[in-house]
Amino acid sequence: MWGTFSLDDTIGQSLAGDNSAGGNFSVRGGFWTAQPAPTAAGANVSERITVDDASGKGTRNVQLTLTNAATREILYARSGLFGSYRFEDVPTGQSYTLTVSARRFTFVPNTRFIMLLEELTDADFVGTGQF
Repeated sequence: MWGTFSLDDTIGQSLAGDNSAGGNFSVRGGFWTAQPAPTAAGANVSERITVDDASGKGTRNVQLTLTNAATREILYARSGLFGSYRFEDVPTGQSYTLTVSARRFTFVPNTRFIMLLEELTDADFVGTGQF
């Protein structure tokens, strides 16, 4: 024997995300996004700061900040002799803002928004011109 079933709302309306049931049936409606599961280990964020000219040489002493969007925690790094930088053991499964600045160079864009799920090794920036 089958019971009766009714659904009084549609997805996107005020009941979306609620359960509706009747007889032998139940429906769960709504919108969900899968949140990436953080891994136990942190990831590294790294790459190079270079100059926009034929040489493509690395630029040292450039300030980088990595800001956690949820907690507002800020990590700092400076590029080394060949323009390399690295943030180590950064918690994954989080959104971050990566910003670069230097006195002698302009970076366009100077900010990147990233969702860190694993190692990030291509977060490079290219500087132009000297003031």
